[in-house]
Amino acid sequence: MTRDYLTPESGGATVYWMPPPVPDAAGRLVFSGCIRPGGRVRIRHGGAVLVDLMACPGFQVAVPLRQGSYEILADLPEDRRLVWEVRDSGSEAYMRTGMTAPPQSGPDAVAPGQPFALAGRMGQLFLGGDSNDSIGQFTESRSLTEGNAAGWSNTFRQFPGWQKIHGLARLSLLIAPAKEEILREYYPLPRGARTILDDFVSRFRDPAPILPKWELWNRRDLAWSRTDTHWTDYGAAVAAAAVLKAWGLPSTGPDSGLPETWRLRQRIGDLGSKVQPQVSSHELTFLPEVPARLVFDNGVTNQGNIRLYRHPQAPQPGRLLIFGDSFGTNLAEAFSGVFAEVAYAYQPAGFDPELVAAIQPDHVLLQITQRFLHGQPATGKPVFAKARDKIAALPQDKRVALLARLAAAPAEFAPLTAPLIAPVPDLASGT
Repeated sequence: MTRDYLTPESGGATVYWMPPPVPDAAGRLVFSGCIRPGGRVRIRHGGAVLVDLMACPGFQVAVPLRQGSYEILADLPEDRRLVWEVRDSGSEAYMRTGMTAPPQSGPDAVAPGQPFALAGRMGQLFLGGDSNDSIGQFTESRSLTEGNAAGWSNTFRQFPGWQKIHGLARLSLLIAPAKEEILREYYPLPRGARTILDDFVSRFRDPAPILPKWELWNRRDLAWSRTDTHWTDYGAAVAAAAVLKAWGLPSTGPDSGLPETWRLRQRIGDLGSKVQPQVSSHELTFLPEVPARLVFDNGVTNQGNIRLYRHPQAPQPGRLLIFGDSFGTNLAEAFSGVFAEVAYAYQPAGFDPELVAAIQPDHVLLQITQRFLHGQPATGKPVFAKARDKIAALPQDKRVALLARLAAAPAEFAPLTAPLIAPVPDLASGT
């Protein structure tokens, strides 16, 4: 339930409450709620008015359970129109609810060419207008270009060599599913018959990528928040468990090292900030001791960022290196309780031999988000070079401060700091 749409509101003279309807044993759908001091409720299905009654002091009414949309028009303080959808799912009916008049969003609410929040059912927001065309990738039948498919094939062909050269016990690709892939019943547009994701998983089966689609689907209401593109910390832990299971390591319970206790936090999110007024939602996040395991951060934003987590008491004594994108940030935190050391580099699925040699991991995970699959992985591109470019582009005061912080880092982090610190010119010799 959300305060914006369904839960009791008592900030003013009007109080309203309208929970989701429930089916009964007689094959009916039971609606209930109240609007005080007085208000009318009308329920329509297929254009026909099924109910027209006063909702004070409360109401409960049963209507025939049919497939399709039930539209609820209620006298509320704001202009609100609720829709419950009933769809046939095998042998059972299930319901999803949404508000068809959410805060202003969409292409007309933002500057041309800028990402926007696409409004879905039950207040869920999805990404639109991005450079990867998330909407088109999900709704249209598309395939990888032959050039990009060749790039991915080249990456997979190098897996055995990388494992042998670097002594890796495990090396896998993890695909972070798009929010609309998991919460598709909330998405306002139908899914395409054969998407880029479908084409990708049908092409590349040896080695097969890890795609925690059903693990996340079974926990979808906790794995994503309403107002963010990314999986929650809880969702990241679900994905981490799928990786551990694929690797033959403990993936549940205390022996896994994954978080088992959570805290509830309210966040606006990267999509909630794109609507007016901004909206927030609650999500399950890590307890403070998880991010506290961070022992090193090179301070570079996004591409080129490198972080290091340590937890000597972790059940797995080995070292994990993740090459990932923004979904990999809390994925690394989820793994920080599993392995004694976890390194994270912001380079989506881009294996960098130089960084691997510096970290010397036992396991490597290449992580990439679904909407990036249509391109090519950054295989062989040096993370340090990207970080140096980002540092060089900083304003002078910020660049000097960051380089000074890197120079003052403990000597044990020299393999991660030295490649970023340019040698000081020798003015006397002119070199």
